Amino acid sequence: MKTCAWLLCGLAVLLLAVGPAWTQEKAATDKPKGGAKADKPKSALKGEYLIMTSDAAGLKLTDEQKKKMEDAAKAYQDALDAWTKEKGKKLEELQKALSELRKAEKKDEEKIKAANAEVKPLVEERDKLREKLQADIMAILTDEQKAAWTAFKLYTTQCNKYRKAEFTDEQKAKVKDLCVTTVKEMGDGKDKKVVNEAQKKLDAAIQALLTAEQKAKMEKKADTPPKAGATKEGTKTGETKAPESK
Repeated sequence: MKTCAWLLCGLAVLLLAVGPAWTQEKAATDKPKGGAKADKPKSALKGEYLIMTSDAAGLKLTDEQKKKMEDAAKAYQDALDAWTKEKGKKLEELQKALSELRKAEKKDEEKIKAANAEVKPLVEERDKLREKLQADIMAILTDEQKAAWTAFKLYTTQCNKYRKAEFTDEQKAKVKDLCVTTVKEMGDGKDKKVVNEAQKKLDAAIQALLTAEQKAKMEKKADTPPKAGATKEGTKTGETKAPESK
């Protein structure tokens, strides 16, 4: 089974949507009982790849797969440390010089172009290390696990998109199922028309799950921030008022 490549690169969206909540939930479940300290080795996996190993992601990784992922993450970190030691300072200096050139009142486009030409290959070289890690991690997963990961990322994206609606547990379960179906309908993600139609279908299905109250929450615009110096009853200028508890 092929997966949607365009979704496999959505790290930023994923971390914004699920990261904080997942981290808090994991911290609560990992907290040792009776005040004892947890004697658990720190994982080399971070961010997206650490979330992959969670029960919430639903990939059902084997111990062997987790070990391979840990090894890949350690190899990446070692390679990145070595690269940083050798070329990190040079890149930092070049980027600083480029920044100064761009800030200059009278810009020298030729010097900026030359500085860019020095910075670009170093950045690309560093980025290739991260790209290799991603390729190594994805190679460890089965086709079914890749599809499950893509569906999970799509689900977290939808939760973020509809966060104001505040899904119930029942709605969350239905949205998860809808995302699994959507990923299958998208195929390999290369046909933009197919992808767009699947996305529209998913959005319509989620809209149909919402109550009138939830739809109203989604349509409500954020409150306009007060003008500088404006005050509200019981609130001094420059003082932030805590939200009322519901």
